[in-house]
Amino acid sequence: MTLSRFFEFDFTILQLAFSLCIGLFSILFVYLFFKKTSARRNVILLTGLSDSGKTQIFSKLININKEIQSYASMQENIYNGTVANSSKEVSIVDFPGTLRLRSRLFSKWLSSELNTIKGIILVIDSSMFTKQARDIAELLYDILLKTKSSINIFVACNKQDILLSKNKDVIKTTLEKDLGLINKSRSASLDTTDGSRKDELLTETGENFKWEDLPRLKIFFDEIIACVEDDCDKTIDIEAISQWMNSLQ
Repeated sequence: MTLSRFFEFDFTILQLAFSLCIGLFSILFVYLFFKKTSARRNVILLTGLSDSGKTQIFSKLININKEIQSYASMQENIYNGTVANSSKEVSIVDFPGTLRLRSRLFSKWLSSELNTIKGIILVIDSSMFTKQARDIAELLYDILLKTKSSINIFVACNKQDILLSKNKDVIKTTLEKDLGLINKSRSASLDTTDGSRKDELLTETGENFKWEDLPRLKIFFDEIIACVEDDCDKTIDIEAISQWMNSLQ
């Protein structure tokens, strides 16, 4: 083998070795990045209007035997650890439902802390749904907008033990209609501007909005009971939430 051929051969091996190292480094980087992201994304966010039953659900999930007194809190309840019927380590955030704190929900948990959220539980008082439907729809609309419909959402249709409470199918259908109406009204307001804020719309289907318009959306509706009466331990049923949480990757 001539000297020139030797160096040519040696350089080829060096190129292959270098390419292999780059490839292995890239794979390792991607693996560590997704592992870190997955490890950080462990927050379950409880949200909803005031008096919907969020704190009662929170107390049951973290295995507190006595009932937590429900009142208009001004800050989050946060728990880190395992929850009922699960060995997974999670962080559960019970965010107050009062309207004046709504901006902090979006500026903190649905903005700067968004990459830590694994799932969102939207708690609804099914017995008051007819009166609160539009307010609930506004909250859900903004949650979907902020998360780009990419985070798992469980809509907990609570207080099913109360007579005349709306069932999950009625709630799902009504929210779909109200989201369409919000789409229409916000679209109309944007038409009066230069149209550069289209990212403030959930979809461009207006009032004809359907759940199918959000192909990335993973939203689940189910009925639960988390009452606050003295004998409510006899009727507590949040098994659907526990199963949903266990299904999250």
